[in-house]
Amino acid sequence: MTRSLTKDPLRDLIECCMRQLDFSKGKVEVLTLDELKATQTENYSNTQTPVGGIYHFDLIRRIVDHLDQAGLNPEIQEIFAANNADRYRPGVTVNQDLFREYGDFAVETHTLRRIYANINLAGSGNGEAGLNVAVAYHQKGIQIGVGPYVYVCHNQTIVGAQDVFSTQRISQARGCEVLVKNVEEILTQFRGYLQDFAARRDEIAGFVEDMKQRRFEEVHFNRLVTLLMTSRIRKDNPHSNIHTKTGYALSSSQINESVARYLIHAVERCGMDSLDQGFPESTWWDALNDFNFVLKGDRIDIPALIPQHVGLSDAFQTVYNEHFG
Repeated sequence: MTRSLTKDPLRDLIECCMRQLDFSKGKVEVLTLDELKATQTENYSNTQTPVGGIYHFDLIRRIVDHLDQAGLNPEIQEIFAANNADRYRPGVTVNQDLFREYGDFAVETHTLRRIYANINLAGSGNGEAGLNVAVAYHQKGIQIGVGPYVYVCHNQTIVGAQDVFSTQRISQARGCEVLVKNVEEILTQFRGYLQDFAARRDEIAGFVEDMKQRRFEEVHFNRLVTLLMTSRIRKDNPHSNIHTKTGYALSSSQINESVARYLIHAVERCGMDSLDQGFPESTWWDALNDFNFVLKGDRIDIPALIPQHVGLSDAFQTVYNEHFG
């Protein structure tokens, strides 16, 4: 989905300048880092301080630099820009006064406030899956998450709260405080995380391998769906006896889509003709990826994306630990 730069710098510059963004046809556009840098920046009034503490393109660049310095061979897989209906600071603002200078809806006429980037770590996997750094930049704050990534379906997994860095509170990260105060602090914590990344990478690889070896049976499926539905109901219900501040992993529509996707794929994987023949077992890894499929930067609200990944992984691990300790 990313557009790679050619070996002709002049051609790249011309193509970037001619690029148009049209959010009237959809809420999401895909950009390169150079195109993102060409958009309008936003500062606090009467200062040169970026709103949010850092420009989106600079945040991504600095994360890539930190990964490169750690020897992790980062490659930007894709960058999404998304719109939303915020009254005062929407995800996208177009300055029509700049149309004469740059052309109608040119990249340079846009201010973008909701960005999600996938940065693959080359050589970290087996060709089927590897490790990825997800970056969310939006009106509410900044989040960075690290975890397994399946290339063919662009599925991201975040194994634990220790793999998340955020300037906003993530209620799905139960029992672990991931909130930091500002951009420099989040980047400092991320650099520290990378210093000991070899050990954490082995732990994540062990998690994935274990999920691939275990059978995901009907009892696990039923418990997982019950847990996901209960957490959603408790979050949305105002009654004090059941309400929880903990964010849910999936909404009702996402649960419905994920359950259907799992059952359809599991029936196919088992070579069955119909679900009437019995429950189709899969591996835990297959199940996790079927449920994860709905959580992508071009499909859901960007501020909710990384927190929901954390919540979904927590739900899977809760059921896993109940049955396997």
